[in-house]
Amino acid sequence: MKTLTIRQVPDNVHEALRVAAAEAGRSMEEQVRILLAEAVRRVGPQDARRAALLDAQRFVASRYTGGRPTGQVDVFLQEKRDETAAEWTRDAQ
Repeated sequence: MKTLTIRQVPDNVHEALRVAAAEAGRSMEEQVRILLAEAVRRVGPQDARRAALLDAQRFVASRYTGGRPTGQVDVFLQEKRDETAAEWTRDAQ
């Protein structure tokens, strides 16, 4: 088994986990393992990868395309290519 360390857990989340674990008669560590396993089963590995990819695409779009939706990234890049080609054409004349 692997080990996972989670830092900077908000106080309210930590307290809720502590209470839930105590009510279930478990340690916090066991409670968190159960919650993570349930979340992974619910989401599934394919959905988790897809969600991570979409998050990455949203980040790139927000960072580099002025907040345009990720579906617009290719359109944006093509627009920039077209603008550059038009500038080169004008400069060459």
